[in-house]
Amino acid sequence: MPDLVLNGTKGVLKSAHAVVFMGVLEHLYDLETPTEEFYRVLRPDGIAVIGVPVSNLLTEAMLRLSYLSLDARLDDEHVSTHRDVLAALRKRFSVEKVLRIPRHLPDPIGMYCTVRFRKP
Repeated sequence: MPDLVLNGTKGVLKSAHAVVFMGVLEHLYDLETPTEEFYRVLRPDGIAVIGVPVSNLLTEAMLRLSYLSLDARLDDEHVSTHRDVLAALRKRFSVEKVLRIPRHLPDPIGMYCTVRFRKP
């Protein structure tokens, strides 16, 4: 586990009020490890805010266009869908609020989803 340095003092993060991960988890095959780490470091009643692009035809087309100028493949970079990420976190946390971009659009035409989870 990496050291945490606060005010020049080294330590290990043992509890936190919140964790925020935006645009990260869709890049991981293993979603259980970060889910368990969030659960471990969060205090009871702690919050995890997770944001991921929504997996649908519109978002995939836009991401594929943006990847044309990169030396990478979308299929190698976005290995987990928003459904995978949310399902993994729902195993340990309760969903408190879901926000979508654009607002009020369902997953089939939405672009990004941010969810606030709470640790029981």
